[in-house]
Amino acid sequence: MCDTLGRIQTKDKFAFFAKNSDRQVNEPQAIVYIPRQIHKEKKLSTTYIEIEQEEETNALLLSKPSWMWGGEMGVNEYGVCIGNEAVKTKGIYSKTGLIGMDLVRLGLERASTAKDAVDVIINLLEKYGQGGNCGYESEKYYDNSFLIMDRNELYILETKDKKWALKKQEYGSISNELTLNNPDKYSDTKKFKSTYSEESNIFNEARIRKFLTGKNILKVSKETDIFSILRTHNILTKPLKKGTLSSPCMHANSKLNCQTTSSMVVIYKEEPIIWFNGTSYPCLSIFKPYMFGRKIEKPIFNLNDDACYDYWKEQEKITRKLATLKLPLNYYKDIKQIENEIINNFNKNPKSTLFNLEEILNKEKEFYHKWLTKNIPLETRNSKDKKFWEYENNNLK
Repeated sequence: MCDTLGRIQTKDKFAFFAKNSDRQVNEPQAIVYIPRQIHKEKKLSTTYIEIEQEEETNALLLSKPSWMWGGEMGVNEYGVCIGNEAVKTKGIYSKTGLIGMDLVRLGLERASTAKDAVDVIINLLEKYGQGGNCGYESEKYYDNSFLIMDRNELYILETKDKKWALKKQEYGSISNELTLNNPDKYSDTKKFKSTYSEESNIFNEARIRKFLTGKNILKVSKETDIFSILRTHNILTKPLKKGTLSSPCMHANSKLNCQTTSSMVVIYKEEPIIWFNGTSYPCLSIFKPYMFGRKIEKPIFNLNDDACYDYWKEQEKITRKLATLKLPLNYYKDIKQIENEIINNFNKNPKSTLFNLEEILNKEKEFYHKWLTKNIPLETRNSKDKKFWEYENNNLK
């Protein structure tokens, strides 16, 4: 389960992209930097299949689950952003092909505009098809929809196997269901949703999440507005205790082994500014900024860094401890205050070489330490949820 939203630049509105990645709770996910590359090899090994390699590929930041070639969401050096959503469709899923996360990375590596990325994904989809297990600890098969955008254009691309439907919009929000019954372009039928949507989609509560992420898109005027959308809970009381499919900020429990494991926001100012938390629980964690052209420093990692996923695991242990506490409102006020300080300092001179991500990480560490050493009572959990989290915590490797 995931949620992706975006809005292009208009006369009085700045453009932005945002996504929560919802995966199985112990699946590490890191923000990795992949440089611009010249390739001598003619073939490329993706998660499951081999395809033709391009001579040159773009630099990009990718939010990447540990075991797959592709990624959940990302942005390239030209400001192209892509996020994908799992969608249940009628019929049988292919056991091999390009998974949706491969198509995200391929679109970012090979396109300099949103329109180019659409063409890249459609061409690869029609040539190779999509398929393969997308689950970390258990098998999951599905088709994919994509939100693809740059500063000036935004597209919703929905797929079923090699079939597709495309619609250009000024803003949009997508979740885990097909929505297009009147696309601008399509491969075989205009009634794409009616023809291919699986009835079981009604049970994944995607429509509720899509409503919650989409209702405030036009009201966004600053970074923290977008952070707030990604932190939305459909439960007003004890959201950390009650896991639910209907919250964009999703928390797991004994009935739901899935939660938001990473979040990314891209703001289109003079240059794209990437904000990410690098951990689960966007409601408990701090968003940190990055721009292309800066040196790589954690929690941004080079793709082949041995410590690539260590930061996520370290933060995961911290946020899981915090999630067991009856946190007061001051905890969330502190997060907003820290983020506002980071935003104000960063926006004064975002290109300054004085900007130091390590200082923000130290501030983050001090913040967590302060709250974890307070005498805060534990939140009560039922026996099934306790056993669930004991098991998952013991198996967090």
